[in-house]
Amino acid sequence: MRNPDISVARKTKKILPTIGRLLLISTFVEDGIRLLFNTADHASHFSETWGMNYNFAYFLTIVMMFNLLCGSLLVMLRFKVTESCAVLATTIFFQVVLYQLYGTYHLLGRNISILAALLLLVTENMLQKPKKYDPLPKDENDYDVTSVMLCCCRMFLNLMLCSMIHFDMSYRRLLLCVVSYAMMMAVWCGYKTRMISFMLSAWLLAYNIFLNDFWNRAVNSHVIRYDFFQTLSAVGGLLLLIHTGPGELSIDELKKKW
Repeated sequence: MRNPDISVARKTKKILPTIGRLLLISTFVEDGIRLLFNTADHASHFSETWGMNYNFAYFLTIVMMFNLLCGSLLVMLRFKVTESCAVLATTIFFQVVLYQLYGTYHLLGRNISILAALLLLVTENMLQKPKKYDPLPKDENDYDVTSVMLCCCRMFLNLMLCSMIHFDMSYRRLLLCVVSYAMMMAVWCGYKTRMISFMLSAWLLAYNIFLNDFWNRAVNSHVIRYDFFQTLSAVGGLLLLIHTGPGELSIDELKKKW
């Protein structure tokens, strides 16, 4: 009997990584374009908030814009992917500090989710490289670095959905929480990872379009647009997870050994 997870991976192995990478970098492209067209406003904000020299704040804004746009372009071209992801991750860190995005758990959780998506992108790039032949037998309790990285990605990637869903006693909200967290638990444990990741990415995409419809909002549309593209990046990470698989530290792989 054919494994449905493997069937999904084979049918989508050519186009899925490209779509995943495109969605993943969408938030960085949007950030870079926003900084490009509002450089002076952001420089003034940094200068007033942190008391820094305006010219230095302007230079800092230009550097962040350059890092976001060039890093995203290199990721799509699949050139120096690890280095580009490191630049993007560093830029995220400075943005969290400069914009003071660490004040609430949902903002911090979303940025951790984006970092997990970048880590997954690095892992996917590592898996594409041919493995070196090792003449020594491998201990079944030893795991590759990529397996540990994939496990971390599974754990933190779903924080985006956690930050969007709030529990209350209404029946619709309760049903939403039960379905969402059930799928997240399956991904965390690495159970039916590819199939559940596909379902979760579709679920998250639909929820994002419904919740963060900035094109219909007149008030705080820039904040909602920021949330929209951040969530798209998490969706891209889930699509990459379909392509890479859960790794050895998962129930899916343990079932094969049994």
